[in-house]
Amino acid sequence: MARARAVKSLSTPPPTYKCLKCGQEYNQQLTHFYKSQSPRYKHNNQYLDVCKFCVDLEYEDLIIAFHSDEMAALKYICQSYDWYYNESIATHVMSRKLVNQPLLSAYLQNRGRYKKYSSKTSYLDTLEEDLENGAYSDITLEDGESSGEIRVTKKMKEHWGAKTAPEDMAILEDHYQMLHNYNPECTGNQEIYIKDLCYAHLMKMNAMKNNNFDLATKAMSTYQSTFKNSGLEMVSESDGSENETYGVTLSLISQMTPEEYYQDKTLFRDYTGIGEYCERFIERPIRNLITGDTARDPEYHVPGDMPGDSDEE
Repeated sequence: MARARAVKSLSTPPPTYKCLKCGQEYNQQLTHFYKSQSPRYKHNNQYLDVCKFCVDLEYEDLIIAFHSDEMAALKYICQSYDWYYNESIATHVMSRKLVNQPLLSAYLQNRGRYKKYSSKTSYLDTLEEDLENGAYSDITLEDGESSGEIRVTKKMKEHWGAKTAPEDMAILEDHYQMLHNYNPECTGNQEIYIKDLCYAHLMKMNAMKNNNFDLATKAMSTYQSTFKNSGLEMVSESDGSENETYGVTLSLISQMTPEEYYQDKTLFRDYTGIGEYCERFIERPIRNLITGDTARDPEYHVPGDMPGDSDEE
């Protein structure tokens, strides 16, 4: 009887776990699947149904999609797989993780060490925290000169100060985002310069609104000197015409400023002789070939070799 039971147990194949994304089957979950406390995976031994290889590959693609912003990629993938995401934990983990270690694996390995957030299990907890912190709150002002709503979040209040007027906060935040868009990899020192530039910009805008042009001039001067010392960059003002064909550039100019408006017609003289060259060696031979025209090049031809020609030059 004991032997029969042994034979039966040997004939039963060990369980396998299939990745729902790549289809690969594994003999254990611990090594090949990330763990999750989300209720979504309760009946899968609290493991994801997508293998680590696929999740890591997806995370690398997200980093590229978010222009090397690992934090944005981490938040997105936490939302996709119902992991709890906390920006403070992610920032702390990023500052302590190994150089070649992806933020995703470092975050998943270390997030459980923060006892304050030990009860958080899914991305729903992240959304609830954001709601409690006022991340989705906004302030609507009735302003005839306003183009729409002025949205003020808790993060903006922490960044610019709770006592800052909403309309000033909107100007500061817009300029801050604009500078960051042109300088996504700014250093810590440049971050300080960016905030100073935002305040100088706000000072200029308010001064011009109040017709205080002396203060506006001082603010612009401060802005220019600060920007020069910051090492920041702005969008190139080159029109890209150096990469275009000469004729294409002239055509674009002609659309905005037609040549007939210029009194000095010599500005458009063919100094290079390209027009005459095309007429003599491209257009005339094609015309001869298609229409049978007997016109010849005025310089390179043999006089008298065709009917009607004179032997004299």
